Amino acid sequence: GQASLLVDAGANTECKPANLLEFAVMGSIYMEKVIGRRSPRVGLVNVGEEAKKGSALVKVTYEMLSESKLNFVGNVEAREITHDSADVIVCDGFVGNVILKFMEGVSGTLMGMIKREMLADTRSKIGALLAKPAFRRVKKSMDYSEVGGAPLLGLRKPVIKAHGSSNAKAFKNAIRQAMTCHENNMVGLIEEYMESYRAAEAAAKAEAAEEGKAETAAPAEKPAKPARKTAAKKTAAKAAEKAEPAKAEVPAEEKPAAEKPKRKCAPRKKKETV
Repeated sequence: GQASLLVDAGANTECKPANLLEFAVMGSIYMEKVIGRRSPRVGLVNVGEEAKKGSALVKVTYEMLSESKLNFVGNVEAREITHDSADVIVCDGFVGNVILKFMEGVSGTLMGMIKREMLADTRSKIGALLAKPAFRRVKKSMDYSEVGGAPLLGLRKPVIKAHGSSNAKAFKNAIRQAMTCHENNMVGLIEEYMESYRAAEAAAKAEAAEEGKAETAAPAEKPAKPARKTAAKKTAAKAAEKAEPAKAEVPAEEKPAAEKPKRKCAPRKKKETV
């Protein structure tokens, strides 16, 4: 399949959704203006194709890419990266570096296994001799030294980051790629398109805000609520209440106390004198 661009591949290990959106924009410009890929497809590395899967970073980035003007094709699983599923594959630098080095290890191991089996016996050696041109082409397409390095996008000058284990051939191709970026004015094109992209995004947001204001009818004015009494007003009101003469309480009509019935005493008997 066609070659794709992995951004970021290790320069920024901790990213925000806005950073991933910028990676997608710069990567799309690089693939279109330097590599010559028209309307590059942008994919987001995730653990599944569904929009609701993944971490909070990936979910927010998915929404931002969906609302952008990029040719966003959705989430891309790791097994689909080598199947020409997207031209620009977006992820943070930590995930990107793991993908990059894992693929380097797999390709090296696979080529070693094929070479060992092809030289195992006479028949295999004859087959290997016939298939040697094909294996050379496969090796060349998977050899990182053929590219030389990865471009550091977003800088004011063309910078190519070579691999830590690069040989002379890799450095030669890295220099060649830097010259190609300079000749094609990669940095100037990215700056120009980034500015126009940001201006277009700002204009679209402003237009959407204006439309929202026009569609929203002005709500009816609510009657003003009575002002709450402040602490000073409450204190003054209490003082005024105290200053007013207390209202005389009108006593209820007193009822005459009921007279207790007098006890009737039996008449005392007079003692008879003898």
